[in-house]
Amino acid sequence: MYLTTEEARRKFPKAGIRDGAIIGERAYVGERATIGERAYVGEQATIGEGAYVREGAYIATVCSSYTGNIIPMEESMLIRIGCEIHDCETWKKAGAALARKHDEFKWWQDTGKNMLKFLLSEAASYERNTA
Repeated sequence: MYLTTEEARRKFPKAGIRDGAIIGERAYVGERATIGERAYVGEQATIGEGAYVREGAYIATVCSSYTGNIIPMEESMLIRIGCEIHDCETWKKAGAALARKHDEFKWWQDTGKNMLKFLLSEAASYERNTA
């Protein structure tokens, strides 16, 4: 279930919810957070206090034993999975080896490869939208 824009504004009165934003019924949006027009915030997502989710953004939940995220840099895009931070090409070439280094090859095979695929697509989307 998703909240209408008006329902989301009533539920999170101290956040800025723009027209057309779609917020999951069980999502949390912190005070002073701004959710842009047509942004999508999935069920059970948590948007912290003061965060800004730009227009058209899509926030979903990825469940894993390890946290993963993209890190935009001036000269390249970095990806973090667990404690490892590398550029996209290094992850593509050496993801399995990095997992073996931490005795997590089974996790890599079951989950890590899919998480990397998701993060690579997020990195590409970010680069397209900010170019």
